Amino acid sequence: MKKILLALLIIVCALLLGVAFMLKNNEEISVEGTDLATTTLSWDGGSFIVEIADTSASRTQGLSDREELLRGHGMLFVFPKDDFYSFWMKDMRFSIDMLWLSSDFRVVHIVSAVSPETYPESFTSPDSARYVLEIPSGESLTKGVVVGTQFVAPSF
Repeated sequence: MKKILLALLIIVCALLLGVAFMLKNNEEISVEGTDLATTTLSWDGGSFIVEIADTSASRTQGLSDREELLRGHGMLFVFPKDDFYSFWMKDMRFSIDMLWLSSDFRVVHIVSAVSPETYPESFTSPDSARYVLEIPSGESLTKGVVVGTQFVAPSF
């Protein structure tokens, strides 16, 4: 009986170590309250932990109905091709900065401090973009992100 218990204990320990190893090596970062994949979007001056909105449904939902967006976090809207994408503040509860990025992750346009009260106005970059990054209001200014900032392309 003692040998069976010892064998079970060894198996349980091995399984726990395996799970711990997988979690440690998982590049995906959990964001509470969402099931979207996440990645880190970085540049010479810092980084953002971003949720990836890469489906029609996730892009439509966006940050609507959320209570807040933590500093250092954001949502990256991924589109299938370069185009002129418009965004509005429908069902938003907090202000954000909107950044349009080219296919090589260079900032081509920024609209800062967009408040929920601007709805139904929509915002569009004068230059085509492949991605749109939404971050907490004022973060582009405080973190030094400007038109021309080059982000490192994330893996997703």
